[in-house]
Amino acid sequence: MKPCCRILLPCKNTPFLGVPIPKSRNFASPTNCLFNSHFSAHSDHTSSPRVFVFKTILGQSQKANSARNSSWGQSRIFSSTCGCNFGKRGHYFIASVASNVRSFSTSIETRVNDKNFERIYVQGGLNVKPHVEKIDLDEDVVKEEDDRVEVKDVGNDVKNVNLKEAETVNAGKEESEVEKEAWRLLRNSVVTYCGSPVGTLAANDPNDKQPLNYDQVFIRDFIPSAFAFLLKGEGEIVRNFLLHTLQLQSWEKTVDCYSPGQGLMPASFKVRSVALDDNKFEEVLDPDFGESAIGRVAPVDSGLWWIILLRAYVKLTGDYALQERVDVQHGIKLIINLCLSDGFDMFPSLLVTDGSCMIDRRMGIHGHPLEIQSLFYSALRCAREMVAVDDGSKNLVRTVNNRLSALSFHIREYYWVDLKKVNEIYRYKTEEYSAEATNKFNIYPDQIPHWLMHWIPEEGGYLLGNLQPAHMDFRFFTLGNLWSVVSSLGTPKQNEAILNLIEAKWDDLVAQMPLKICFPALEAEDWRIITGSDPKNTPWSYHNGGSWPTLLWQFTLACMKMGRTDLAKKAIDIAERRLPVDRWPEYYDTRNGKFIGKQARLYQTWSVAGYLTSKLLLENPEMASQLFWEEDYELLEICVCALSNSSRKKCSRGLAKSQILVFNCLCIGEMISRKLVHIPHLTPRTHNSSQYRMLNTLTLFSPPFVAKPPSFLATTVIQSYFEMGLVREARTLFDEMPERDVVAWSAMVNGFTSCNLHVNAWTMFREMLRDGADVKPNEYTFSSVLKACKRMGSLSCGELVHGLALKHGVLGSIYVGNALMDMYGMCCDGMNRACAVFEEIGVKNSVSWTTLIAAYTHLGDGHGGLRVFREMLLVCKLT
Repeated sequence: MKPCCRILLPCKNTPFLGVPIPKSRNFASPTNCLFNSHFSAHSDHTSSPRVFVFKTILGQSQKANSARNSSWGQSRIFSSTCGCNFGKRGHYFIASVASNVRSFSTSIETRVNDKNFERIYVQGGLNVKPHVEKIDLDEDVVKEEDDRVEVKDVGNDVKNVNLKEAETVNAGKEESEVEKEAWRLLRNSVVTYCGSPVGTLAANDPNDKQPLNYDQVFIRDFIPSAFAFLLKGEGEIVRNFLLHTLQLQSWEKTVDCYSPGQGLMPASFKVRSVALDDNKFEEVLDPDFGESAIGRVAPVDSGLWWIILLRAYVKLTGDYALQERVDVQHGIKLIINLCLSDGFDMFPSLLVTDGSCMIDRRMGIHGHPLEIQSLFYSALRCAREMVAVDDGSKNLVRTVNNRLSALSFHIREYYWVDLKKVNEIYRYKTEEYSAEATNKFNIYPDQIPHWLMHWIPEEGGYLLGNLQPAHMDFRFFTLGNLWSVVSSLGTPKQNEAILNLIEAKWDDLVAQMPLKICFPALEAEDWRIITGSDPKNTPWSYHNGGSWPTLLWQFTLACMKMGRTDLAKKAIDIAERRLPVDRWPEYYDTRNGKFIGKQARLYQTWSVAGYLTSKLLLENPEMASQLFWEEDYELLEICVCALSNSSRKKCSRGLAKSQILVFNCLCIGEMISRKLVHIPHLTPRTHNSSQYRMLNTLTLFSPPFVAKPPSFLATTVIQSYFEMGLVREARTLFDEMPERDVVAWSAMVNGFTSCNLHVNAWTMFREMLRDGADVKPNEYTFSSVLKACKRMGSLSCGELVHGLALKHGVLGSIYVGNALMDMYGMCCDGMNRACAVFEEIGVKNSVSWTTLIAAYTHLGDGHGGLRVFREMLLVCKLT
């Protein structure tokens, strides 16, 4: 028989989302009650409510808060009138009303924050978070009612459309044998709960007789699997995972050292079957909050990963109804409040213990490790996007904004290391007690390790592994640096320098298997003291300098953001050659990643999923662009305004932000005075600043310009914004333009390309073709978008542009010809197309010849490049 569902969690009687459970003198007895809730439909809804049922066994401690139905959590009102009947099993009834209204419901929000909404942990107790199931008492009636009212779920409609697009994209490419094997392994690792997929096993080796806890679903381990399914167009398993793990979240405040704190997400869960009477059984979710981990440490990163995954799911599926659900909103707030809780710490970074993240053993990362800070920053940015702003959450949103700005400044200013910064540390004065101290953390120069002097390249840099008073951990931690790139925790130049360092130190960080979890490894006395002589974390193994294939997808995402797909492809090729042969191990040992890890599990799911996600990201650049963040200049402005009121004078970003506020102020002022454009991207802080008052004085009362066309003025400012890296300001100004000519469109396409935002450039080109009906792209537009196609590595996009250039009659342009030749030379496996374009160019310039030589060199054909070079010399001599 099909098992019924429940969740194994310790807790106490609790109101359902703040609605008190009806009292009965037999409520706590084994006898079960049937409660009929009378509810009223919202006046905005015209469709009849669909009725669902909570099925549960009542006990001494219980809690109800979740539903499987996709529209649960949308606008509805619960009546306070409740009745009580007795029956064989307990049921709670709620109404699920489908609605086309996407506004967030606050009818329950006020009750969620009620002081009575609390739970008490019962050690070893059995708690039930009921699961919602359709009433199957009269299927014909339900089906007839569904057909009559044609109930829809708006979120799922949008989700299905987006996922169908993803499926169409993926269907156009034939999978390799390695990809087919990887998908088979990933699907075989799927865990089901009550017939629905809810996650993937950590490892699924059929020959492993002692799986330990690898037969569980880990939050962090499932992330690459979730991204693979989303990019493949299969969102159901991700949705189920998000909702079921939300049910497992700890909702009570406790002081018991063996109990999870309020808002904590579990490290993992396992589906167990519990025997009932009459040879029946039911499935339960058994969570682990770290009490079974090797270090008995609660996972800090689980909640952060959960929020990041929620945003990715919503972005890729369009299922905004999920993030607007009351329970999901409450879960986000609990996680953020837990991270933002007051303590003794003075820094904006998050204070954690060793073993609380992917590195779950003692490795000297207690304090403020970069991995946690980058995930913390990403989760805060996600929450900032998803939390519904109302009277109950505005203070939280304000706190999140302030923390984001402070954390961003703290990491960029104090964690950054390059040759220049190392030289500064080398000359630090110590024991400085004033507020004007340069050496803020009292770092002693003797801490600089000898290996760093020779290792760090001139054109690269990275973010420290950890920073505490009198302590800098100079190790390179890959995950933290990659997520700093993805989330824009680092500056654009810092992000570029991080990838430059990885490229320069390829043999150290990638070698024969991407990528090292950290570099260098702890050895000798350092290993004994810091790890406690951990036999699994011996030098160049496991967390101590081992190579982890699951980091590949994060590296790919960072490369795509920065327009370095060549690095991602190079790393994927290395992994693709070894992983299937080695049976998809968990990690690799030795300095260059040559050997399979001594204690590594085989058929590790996140190794499989990391490879698949990397391949799918490269194939779907537009979807990949939904998964990373651009620089947020509003946060920078908050930081600068705070610094201007403090005693600190040195700020690595203060000068840049000051330039933002005064840059081209005369030109912008003229545009305001002539009512050509508004400036909504200048926040109230800026409007009240001295720079803005100066702008008003200079422009509104004595404009020094002769009138110029609106497009000329706006385009000039847009180009200047892009030159300074102010992408958001450029886009906002472009959207405010009353008239957009081909020069403005071309400036946007070229601007995105120059800032390495190639997917954005392609999207802008598509918008131009779609929205600019009266505007035809010129040769400058085509040459810019072809550069973007080359950097994306997208031959199909380049071919499309080639056809459009032919249609618009601009193929005779030397600029278009050179760009086409460059694109074909970099994206094709051969030189036939590039040579054909070269032959069609009438008058060739030095750029044409150089581009063709570079294309031959890129394909490894040095003889061909020399042949073209000799031909160029001959032609130039004759002419």
